[in-house]
Amino acid sequence: MRFDRNQKKLIINGGLWAAYEGFTSAFLAAFALTLGASNTVIGAISAMPFVALIFSQIPGAKLIEYVSRKKIYVTSTTISRLLWIFIIITPYFFKEHPLFVITFTYFLIRYTEYVTDASWTTTAADITPVKKRGILFGTRNMFLVFGLMAASTIGAFYLDLFPKNSPHGFTTIFTMGILIGLLATTQFGKIKIPPYQDHKHHQLKEFFSRKTLKPYTSIIFFFNFAYSLASPLFVVYILKNLGLSYKIYIGTIIITSILKMLSNRHWGIITDRYGDKPVAVICMFGTALVPLTYLFVTPNTLWLIVPAQIISGIAWAGVDLSAFNLLLDFTNPKRRATEIAQHNMIIAIPLIISPIFGGILADNIQHFVITGIPFVFLVSAILRLISSGLMYRISEPRAKRKYDLLFVFKRAVAIHPEKFAEHLVNGIVARVRNRF
Repeated sequence: MRFDRNQKKLIINGGLWAAYEGFTSAFLAAFALTLGASNTVIGAISAMPFVALIFSQIPGAKLIEYVSRKKIYVTSTTISRLLWIFIIITPYFFKEHPLFVITFTYFLIRYTEYVTDASWTTTAADITPVKKRGILFGTRNMFLVFGLMAASTIGAFYLDLFPKNSPHGFTTIFTMGILIGLLATTQFGKIKIPPYQDHKHHQLKEFFSRKTLKPYTSIIFFFNFAYSLASPLFVVYILKNLGLSYKIYIGTIIITSILKMLSNRHWGIITDRYGDKPVAVICMFGTALVPLTYLFVTPNTLWLIVPAQIISGIAWAGVDLSAFNLLLDFTNPKRRATEIAQHNMIIAIPLIISPIFGGILADNIQHFVITGIPFVFLVSAILRLISSGLMYRISEPRAKRKYDLLFVFKRAVAIHPEKFAEHLVNGIVARVRNRF
């Protein structure tokens, strides 16, 4: 499929947004560590986006009833980018309670970002043919990964020029992130957005009365608790427990990013052919292998980080793509903003609780065979495996026939690994040459 102008702008917007994230949010935990943050504080900071997600969804969906989707996105994301200025000046002007200022400001940044969710998601759905969602969003995700990888790599090498506990290097990379984030906003502003199909003014009670998404939302609720229990602690484990440098930490992100970039388009083809559910089941199972592998990572077995990050990149590419496609599949186009708002509010709840709970466990579990952060890794892995089993129980909404998981897995790896790699590389080359 050839991408039209709107779809190209959506893809470019994604790549620039990812670079913005790579220069800002990707380093926020490391920035907080330089200011003395504990595991519990890191968990609290990591929970702020999801607190913001809950409180932003109803206002975001209601705004669409009165204001154009483009105006909502452009205005709100511009404010969100500029709020990073307060985080930049925190070590210099808010020395008494810097971690509180960072946590609260990050909440505001995410709130103003997430209030645009309904506008962005419905726009993306409206300009994307249903049968080609996999390939379009797979390509977009490829650019997301590249943008994040490039920005985080540059940021890591730059930060290594400063003492490890110095906050000064973060000033430059956060400023760069602001500028790139504003460019991402301008790209979305160039999209010609069709009229929104739902013109009804919804009452507040309607946001809590929809039953259509219940099974899928329940599974994502559980999976979000499972993975976010450990996700903010990987950076702490690498930088603090293992004592590795920013370069090595970003090296782990690069490995994951490369594999995500290579896998996204391929998973897009698989979802378009065989459905989104089998990909979600397989890849959720794959995410459980990551914290399990980290249980065996010590200063003497650092090489295990490499296979863990390879698995992470491949698995999360499939999870992100299939989960988004399933959300679109299970929502009614005429009520999509309302239904997505309800879904996002519910699945954000564990994302608030779980990182904090994980940080508390890591700080206080000291009397078992496995203690601290590794204990959290183990619990997270078990819960991720359960999530995969729960996903298997839902019905496939997009594929016309049911495919066996083993069959889909064989198609995904093309049976022969060398052909799988060749297919991915050739696909990327063809995509860049023919579409852009």
